[in-house]
Amino acid sequence: MTQAAADGVYLGVGGDAGVVPGTRGTIERDGRVLAEVEVRHVSATSCFAGYVTAEPDAGIKAGDRAVLRGVTTPGAAAPGTVAPRAPATGERDAPSAPFLPLLAPPVQAGTTSRGNFFHGSTGFGTSWLHDAENGRDYANLRLFASGDVERSGGDPWSLQFRFDLNRRSGDGYSDDPKQDEWRLRADTLVARRHFEDGSVGGFGRFLPLALPGIGRIDGTYAEKTVGEGARVGGLIGFRPDRDDLGVRTDEMVMAGWGAVEQKTAAGTRLGVTLGGMASWFEGSADQHALLAEASASFAGGHWLRASTQLDVYGGDEGSRSGASLTRLHASGFWRTTENFGLRGTWSHYENPDTDSLRRIVPDDTSYGRGRTRTALAALETWKSGLALEQEIAVLMGDGTPMDLQATLRVRDSTLFAWQTFGGDLAVFNLVGLDQDGLGGSTGLTWTPSGNLSLRLGYDATTLEVDGGDAYFTQTASLFATRQIASKASLWLRLAKSLGDDLDTLSADLGLTWRF
Repeated sequence: MTQAAADGVYLGVGGDAGVVPGTRGTIERDGRVLAEVEVRHVSATSCFAGYVTAEPDAGIKAGDRAVLRGVTTPGAAAPGTVAPRAPATGERDAPSAPFLPLLAPPVQAGTTSRGNFFHGSTGFGTSWLHDAENGRDYANLRLFASGDVERSGGDPWSLQFRFDLNRRSGDGYSDDPKQDEWRLRADTLVARRHFEDGSVGGFGRFLPLALPGIGRIDGTYAEKTVGEGARVGGLIGFRPDRDDLGVRTDEMVMAGWGAVEQKTAAGTRLGVTLGGMASWFEGSADQHALLAEASASFAGGHWLRASTQLDVYGGDEGSRSGASLTRLHASGFWRTTENFGLRGTWSHYENPDTDSLRRIVPDDTSYGRGRTRTALAALETWKSGLALEQEIAVLMGDGTPMDLQATLRVRDSTLFAWQTFGGDLAVFNLVGLDQDGLGGSTGLTWTPSGNLSLRLGYDATTLEVDGGDAYFTQTASLFATRQIASKASLWLRLAKSLGDDLDTLSADLGLTWRF
């Protein structure tokens, strides 16, 4: 996988390898299936595959493994495919089309059409929950759209968007001042201008790709290519509301960065980005931070990644002096054999002590109370479809005892050697700053045809908060997706939850149309 888009992924394989629209497959990471995908558009050496189903918060990104069913070896052209406009990587010696996207849309042989290339999805979802314990109903209607308008032909502009329109109703929301009102949430809306040397500029609401730790910004940015694999960039704008992403102008943000990416002859890829960020809240300096991102990938499937943020306080208050490591995440994967690998992670996070955050969370105990998690996992996969993951993690926090967490996950995509059946099982203990408990989940997946998938699941947890009584909950659920047309799918989820002071019945129904 080479890049993640709003509603799908780009893959570094195309018509030259026999990929055709409609080809199905999966996106996987360390033996874990993250999403089911279907190829929508194909060029000679790349393709775009849209999501059919995806795990919530899967965090799909470049470098994840794509497995396409029925793809032939490179060089074996598939019959009946259309002639692509250009290779995905572009033709550097073709001045007539200098701004080629990662995936060039296919054009029938003998035509010259080069209009804008749209892809994404739109649809609706409605959810309903009845709480029998207190006799309340909760209803939620959501309209959503996300996608990209890729630059094609000689057009240097592209557009990316992701937003939804939400309306809450029912007596369960009687305390919500915005009950029965439509609320628009814009996650992303950014227009970009691309240049021949790889430089880019953009404006709108965006997440800085060079330093995503900055968060979403309403403003403008530019990134200039200054050498082979080297870039410098900067941004200026305002931070949107942290709760509902509403527009705000009381927290101004400026940032700058430099990035270097190199690839060696042995296939090793190295990338480092260093930057700084400053913010002003209600006209006063509020935050100064240094940020860094680093990654390395090696032949054989090994990789390392790290992301960090160091906040530097000016000492205006007693609790705001010196430097504080507010965020550090490092992870790595080492594949020892074809079927076995080890994954390690080290994460630390604490709230940066800023006036803008204190306005939302005034409790002093929320600041300077870092939490660190160190984990080591062993992952085993087999060609039969069986995947096993065992993880041991140590969690430590300021003023809290050390907690140990153990997780076991088993997944088999071909249960009992039946291709249409799969199963999964997870067992773990729940730990946190003030909680302790046990949990588990299991599910059976049935795919009777290429356009229908069913999953029957069961989840159970017992949780103790602040040393109180253990609280037990269990949920049985049915999730179904059906492809009702070449570009449309229908999904349904039914769930019944029971437990101490808990008795709910919920239903979710939605339709997604891809374009």
